Amino acid sequence: MCEEEPTQAVNPYAYTKLCGEILSRFYAQIENMDIVIARSFPHTGPGQSPDFVCSDWASQIARIEKGLAEPVIKVGNISVQRDFLDVRDVVKAYALLMEKGKTGKVYNVCSGKSVLLKEILNILLSFSSKAIEIQVDSQKLRKSDISLLFGDNQKIKQELSWEPKITLKQSLFDLLEYWRGKVKSEE
Repeated sequence: MCEEEPTQAVNPYAYTKLCGEILSRFYAQIENMDIVIARSFPHTGPGQSPDFVCSDWASQIARIEKGLAEPVIKVGNISVQRDFLDVRDVVKAYALLMEKGKTGKVYNVCSGKSVLLKEILNILLSFSSKAIEIQVDSQKLRKSDISLLFGDNQKIKQELSWEPKITLKQSLFDLLEYWRGKVKSEE
């Protein structure tokens, strides 16, 4: 998905994001406000709330490793593909957008690659020496999940000379280390 492609809101969350973009463009054009629009794709990394999929899984693994939970990780639909970026790369992109982004323009903040959630789960599990069973939890399934979501980051790369530096594997390792430390501090 590039910035010029029409966006489709398939759930209430996506609809609020689309409305925010429309309002931002309006104020940039009509009211001459200096607004740059960051279209952020999923991101993860150390410090993330367990309300998000990668962090949820990392926190479950850390608790299992510490003996605080049964060796079963509960998941939703792991057959969907998403475009994940490390939060530290996202912060750098935001800083560049504030400094050099063009008023009223949309910039995708993404890796430009899609990855199956199952692959992300397998990467996280590969960092653990524990044998962990995967179990689908119906409470974690979403009614309006889309199967594929990824962006085109060529515009931000070309116009602002930004590109992601931290690999997904490194981001996931750092996230799990964060949760290991957090679980240890709860003792």
